[in-house]
Amino acid sequence: TQVDSAFYQLWHTPCELFQPHYCNSIGNYLLKNYQGVDPLVLYEFGPGNGTLCKNLCCFLDEAGINYEYNLVEISPMLSSLQKQLFSASKKVKFVNRSF
Repeated sequence: TQVDSAFYQLWHTPCELFQPHYCNSIGNYLLKNYQGVDPLVLYEFGPGNGTLCKNLCCFLDEAGINYEYNLVEISPMLSSLQKQLFSASKKVKFVNRSF
């Protein structure tokens, strides 16, 4: 998916700089503490470009975990970008409002 240049940012988060290792470490922590409750429900506040969500969803899919991933984003532009990136996923939900 091509990202509009209006969304380009000059800073990067650890999950963008160290992907997929950063998200894999979070995924390993989740698996270690997962109690087998279906589905595993995740909330990410201020997901920005969606890098953490993308990599964590890949990790959980490979691990065979049933999950629901909720993205809570205040910015209408970033929320629109996230909806484009994850439009094919039925496991990712979108909330465009303030925490």
